[in-house]
Amino acid sequence: MNRSSNSWWGITLIVVGALLFFNNYFELDFGDLLRTWWPVILVIWGVALLLKYRPDRGPQSGTATAQSPAAEQAQGLDSSEHILQSSVFGDTTVRVASQAFKGGNVSTVFGDTSIDLSSAALADGEQMLKVSGVFGDTTITVPRDMVFSATVNTVMGDATVIDQRKEGFGSTVAFQAPEYKEASKKLRIVSSTVFGDIVVRR
Repeated sequence: MNRSSNSWWGITLIVVGALLFFNNYFELDFGDLLRTWWPVILVIWGVALLLKYRPDRGPQSGTATAQSPAAEQAQGLDSSEHILQSSVFGDTTVRVASQAFKGGNVSTVFGDTSIDLSSAALADGEQMLKVSGVFGDTTITVPRDMVFSATVNTVMGDATVIDQRKEGFGSTVAFQAPEYKEASKKLRIVSSTVFGDIVVRR
């Protein structure tokens, strides 16, 4: 049995084990859960296969450079205008330094996600940042002066945006800054996860 097969069976056992756990301790119908969430298993398998057959993953984000790339790299900053990152196993951490940030897409299957925009500034117009996960917590930090809206939802976990918080099963929070519609630079955040907490904070 090759490494890819071992990974697939490991993922399958984790997913099935989690479903059985919730079935036993939270009085959920395993059959209903399986019928609802079986696409997640296919997605995980597909991502694993794609990553396996990519000959060179290379940088996972855009190519735009800031004034001092060497200094930013030493500090773990990403000067790309647009971020694209995905991870199957392991945490994802992104610290954005771009002064013309245009959003992006970040996905994590097994692991926590942390996106720090505190050193970033937006490009003109409305930009979109999508963050998705399956198992793990998500934290997004925005600067105090950044105008943004956020829609976050988690199937099993807590959802928090600034001072709005929902707890428990199927938590969803929607937030929009009062000046959002009129702002010339604004960020729309959409984040979702299956098992885990989501926090959007300043």
